[in-house]
Amino acid sequence: MGRRKIEMKMVKDSNSRQKSHELATLCSPQISIVIFSPGGKPVSFGHPSVESFYTFCRPDPTLEKLNNQLSELQRQVQFEKKKEQMLQTVMEANGTRSPKFLDEMSVDKLLKFKKAMEQLREKI
Repeated sequence: MGRRKIEMKMVKDSNSRQKSHELATLCSPQISIVIFSPGGKPVSFGHPSVESFYTFCRPDPTLEKLNNQLSELQRQVQFEKKKEQMLQTVMEANGTRSPKFLDEMSVDKLLKFKKAMEQLREKI
């Protein structure tokens, strides 16, 4: 499939032209085309204008800020998961297991849990 010349023709059926026009009006497409002449000079066309198309495609600073916040939150979640793994390791080493509710633990177990938490804090 090499280059081939495609002949552009006007759509003769007025009904098809009308539908195309309605579709373009309803969707309000934005388009920008830059071509280079054989002499190397750029020629541009944009609807509604090249500048408005550029503004439309330019990155949104608010979106970029939100993406940065998301990345930071994901890093924090990973950090907390590592802390959780370390806590599990300390608790297993001390012979305790992760309680679903601290209220269900006895005083002795709560004291062991507190000591394990303090040891974990020292490691972090």
